[in-house]
Formats: sequence, C-alpha cells, structure tokens
Amino acid sequence: MHSLRNKRVGVFQGSVQETYIKDSVLNNSDFFMQIVSYMNYEQMSMALINKEIDALIAHRFFYFSEYFHPDFQPTGIILHPTNLYFAFKKNSNPELNNAIDRTLSLLKNEPNSLFYKSLDNLLTRKPDKWIPVYIFVILGLVFFGFMVAGIFVFLLRKIVNRKISELNQQKIELMHAKELAEEGEKRKNAFLQNISHEIRTPMNAIIGFTSFLNNPDLGEEKRATFIGYIQESSHQLLLVLENMITIASLTQKLETPELVPMVVSDELNLFYKEYFSLASQKGLNLLISIKNKNLERKVWADKQKIIQILRSLLNNSIKFTQTGQVSLGCCIIEPYKGVGISENYQLKFFVRDTGIGIKPENLKKVFESFYQADKNVQITYGGAGLGLSIAKEMVALLGGQIWLESQPMVGTTVYFTIPLRFY
Repeated sequence: MHSLRNKRVGVFQGSVQETYIKDSVLNNSDFFMQIVSYMNYEQMSMALINKEIDALIAHRFFYFSEYFHPDFQPTGIILHPTNLYFAFKKNSNPELNNAIDRTLSLLKNEPNSLFYKSLDNLLTRKPDKWIPVYIFVILGLVFFGFMVAGIFVFLLRKIVNRKISELNQQKIELMHAKELAEEGEKRKNAFLQNISHEIRTPMNAIIGFTSFLNNPDLGEEKRATFIGYIQESSHQLLLVLENMITIASLTQKLETPELVPMVVSDELNLFYKEYFSLASQKGLNLLISIKNKNLERKVWADKQKIIQILRSLLNNSIKFTQTGQVSLGCCIIEPYKGVGISENYQLKFFVRDTGIGIKPENLKKVFESFYQADKNVQITYGGAGLGLSIAKEMVALLGGQIWLESQPMVGTTVYFTIPLRFY
C-alpha cells in the first residue's frame, strides 16, 4: 500500500474495494491517495491507459476480462484478504492447531509469503499469448508428418518418373526393333525372290543350251558359243551359291582368319589379268595402281578372304559401270610417323569406277545384307544384294575397316584396310 501514497487510484464505484479504502485506510491513518470512482471497468481501463490515474483496484477476475490491457502490470497483493480457516476435530492436538494458525497468519499478512508469490506467478502469465506445450507438440508432429509425407511423395514421384522414362525408352526400343524386324523380313522376302531369280536364270540357260548341244546338225561356231554361255551361266550360279554359303558362315561366326604368306603386288597383277578381258568386253578400261615397293615383299595375310573381297568389289564395279574405267590399287599407310613396328602399318585397298553411283541417303545401307539401293537397279542389273555385306563382314573379321565414297552418275570408290604384318 505504501507504493500508492499520493497516487491517483481508480476503483469501481460502490465496490467493496472503494468502501474498504475509504473507511479502513484513509480514515484511520495519515496515509493519503486520491480515489477516483468509475461506473464500469471499461472507463477505468481507458483512464489508466490515458494516464489519468496511476493504478486501479479491481476484483481478481478483472485480470481475465476483456478490459485487461496487455500493458497493465498485475500484482499478487490482495487488498483486503479473506480470513483463512482450518477445521480440526474436537480435542485435537493444540500444538498442531497453533502451528497451522501461525502459518496461515503469515501467508495472509506477509507480502512476500508463498501465498502472494503464487498469486503473483499466476497473474504475471499472459493468457492471451500463452500457448500450452501440447499444442507445440501437436504442431511439431503435424509438421513432421507433412515433411515425411512430402519426402515420400517426392521420392515416389521421382521413382514413377524414372519408371515412366524407362518404359518410354523400352517402348521406343521395341518400336525400333519391330521396325528393324519388319525391314529385315522385307529384305529376306526380297532376297528370296532375288535369289530365286538369280538361281533359275543361269540354270535355265544351262539346261536350254545343253539341250541345243544334242542337235547333231549344230555347227561348230554355234556349239562353241553355246558352250561359252553354259560356262558363263555356271560361273554365275557358282558365285550365287558361294555367296549364300559365305554369308551363312559369317553370320554363324564359323569363319576364322587363316594367315599365309602372300605378295600383294603379285595378287593384284593376277586380278588385273583375270578381269582385263571382262572389262574389255564391256568397253571399259581396267587400271591398276601399286604405290609402294614394300608391296612386293611377302606379308602375313588371309589370302583367300582378301581375294574374295576384291572379287566381290570388282564384280560390282564392272556390273554397274557402262562407260569409263575401273581402277584397282593398294598402298601402305603409316598411322604414326617414325614408328617402325610393322604391326602398326596397314594395307589400304581400293576399287574405283565411273558407274551409276549411290545416293547419299543409301551410303550406309548398302553394307546391310539383302539390301539394294534401288529396285530398278536390281531389275536392270540383277544380283542378290550380298556382295558389299560379305565384304564388310570379312574385313571386320580381318581386323580392318571398310567404307565408300560415291556420287550418283559420277562413280563409286570402295576402300578397305587390314593390319599389315611383314613375313
């Protein structure tokens, strides 16, 4: 109460607090404070906010009312505390009674007692801001649950997207495989039709011209011509059968390199002599190019497969060339200058012609089995479409590479390389 000396104190008009202060405090002592009465707590709260009074005295439930402002500082002091009583049975221990009376008196009259401290602790909490701990626990659990759910959804979405990507990729691959299978099936069907034509044509020629030879009145000149046709058809049929056997053997991985000593220049000269007459019959010039003296040395190579590759390429060049020339040649290339190890060297062969050429979009496809760049070409020139495919497989078997350069109606050059090992 001493802290209220000479202060302006607001009270509720007609309340017990107003009566007690006027009758018991102000009239019975020299203690002075200005009492300001208000009709309601709203007016009294506004007066304290506007600093028209220094403090206000209200009942204990004012703290929890809507008029209690957050800036107000409550105290645990009870202005006129109610008497505290403790009941005992009759004839109870008088010492216990006295001890409890003394304790209650201290709690009631001592401002720093545990009773007033408890009231002060209660009143200093902010009910409008205080949130129970369990609310934070619940909010934490909810937040944790959302976080776990978000991570789960993120991971699930990532897994689903990956699976969708894999399925789309598999779908693309399956469609591509289907297209390849359909394309392969078409080529095989076309091959069967072509091979049937390639076999029947020479067979019919052999059978037909053989029957003419039985005619006793046949002249010697015609007989020699018919025999030539029979031999040519036999060679053509043999070539078709050899190609079929070779492609089957290469597909089944039955072929292996068989290295033997050979002289490259000698073999090229033999080819030149063998194909010179064939090229001359079509009015073509056959040229040969040997650009290195080391080609006259013996080397280790698969002679049979090299001859078969060159034969296939020369046959194609002569077949698809109507005018001009066909060239055959070989050179030695050195991948690393100054390296003297012969295994690092390569033989580079080429066959060049001035024939019908190949369209740019068909350059890669011509090495595929049963493929022919143009149906009209197949009808005009024939063939089963196996020559370049066999050449590619054989070159790969020997550890080399094959490629070509071509322009329509200008000509084609086919190159292939194989590792060089001197004898």
